[in-house]
Amino acid sequence: MNPDQIMSLIGAYNNDPRSFTDAEAEMIAMLSAQTGVRFRREEKPISKGLYNMADVGLLGILPNEHEPWSRGQSVYGETTGEKIGSGAGTIAGLPLAVLSGLGLAGGAIGLGKKAMGYARGARGVSSASGEAGGNLLQLTSGARSWDPTGRTSRALARNRWTPTAGSGPPIPLPSRNIRYPFNRPDAGLDFGYNFMR
Repeated sequence: MNPDQIMSLIGAYNNDPRSFTDAEAEMIAMLSAQTGVRFRREEKPISKGLYNMADVGLLGILPNEHEPWSRGQSVYGETTGEKIGSGAGTIAGLPLAVLSGLGLAGGAIGLGKKAMGYARGARGVSSASGEAGGNLLQLTSGARSWDPTGRTSRALARNRWTPTAGSGPPIPLPSRNIRYPFNRPDAGLDFGYNFMR
């Protein structure tokens, strides 16, 4: 190509870049780099910064085909303003990435717990038993004799037995005289001395 034609083509592009397509602009940028003639570069610092912020915030799931591209970038690289905009977008996207990562980690933990629950199957005592008195919950569902304040006195607590923690109200036990008949004087089982007094 004639050097005068190259100079006039680059000059026409510098005067009105919108009259050329992106492919033509890249070819003119390559000719400009070979001849040393100034090429009017395009700058997109804001769009590059917003793209980097979104890409980093979403942990890199945005496709690279949607990244903003400026004319002449394949030949000359990014301008200083574009590099600053890209860096600012990356820094602004880091808190979003942390939030996205925490959300993904929480979701993964929840799914793992749910999967472990499915793998273990139904656990515990079923309260939907069809038999009368078929499970421990039905046996221990009697009336409670708690204090009105919600606390149980020590004497009342000693006369009750709770099968397991959280399985229902305590079961009342018989009185102490019935449980320990050898402690009564009329039982005749003290063998000459009453060691329980």
